[in-house]
Amino acid sequence: MKPMSARDLKNSTGAVIRTLRRGESILLTFRGKPLGTIEPMRPDAPNVPAIQPYEDAWTGIEAELKRSTPRFASWRDAEDESRGRR
Repeated sequence: MKPMSARDLKNSTGAVIRTLRRGESILLTFRGKPLGTIEPMRPDAPNVPAIQPYEDAWTGIEAELKRSTPRFASWRDAEDESRGRR
């Protein structure tokens, strides 16, 4: 397991991806103390989330938007509520 600080994680995304693609795990540390692990996905794991192709996911989003009722009549109404003007 390769140790990596939180700062290295932030600054070295490419190295993290390469490590995971090689099948290696990463021990994430914060201020020198172990914080957690980053593990490569295992296709045989029982809890691997199903990731839809982009087109299928977007079709589902559009269908749900058509079925739902908008909470606000306009963007201005939404902005006013978020700013406490209602």
